[in-house]
Amino acid sequence: RAIFGDEKVADQCHLDFYHKSGPPTPEGDGMAECHPWKNNACCTKDTVGSVDQINEAYGEGYEWDRCGKMSQSCERFFVMEACLYECEPAAGLYRKYDDSEKDTNVDFNAWQMDQMPIKKSFCNAWYDACYNDYFCGKGDY
Repeated sequence: RAIFGDEKVADQCHLDFYHKSGPPTPEGDGMAECHPWKNNACCTKDTVGSVDQINEAYGEGYEWDRCGKMSQSCERFFVMEACLYECEPAAGLYRKYDDSEKDTNVDFNAWQMDQMPIKKSFCNAWYDACYNDYFCGKGDY
């Protein structure tokens, strides 16, 4: 749905991994970690029920603390990022691939985001929170 020119309002959950299909719905008070989305979510309280559940959802190698324990202030930014990805209806407006590419693009997936704007102040705050923490990983991510 367009509201201002080409700007869109997310009335469907367009990312497809652990996300709901169809419109976002209320999840109620069980959204302890992702509570800002409890009234309008593309996630379920069953997939974002705790910090550990969110951190371990994608399996070994994708945990944010795979280099060791990190500071609580840094971990909170990773939780916020995960909640935004899992729960925010507007996140689907930044899908890398459009459904029209499903049969023609070998890289097609319905979960990858691309070119979502992020405020500089948010990036700076995340950097500051994680300044003394370590990150590591393997692969192309």
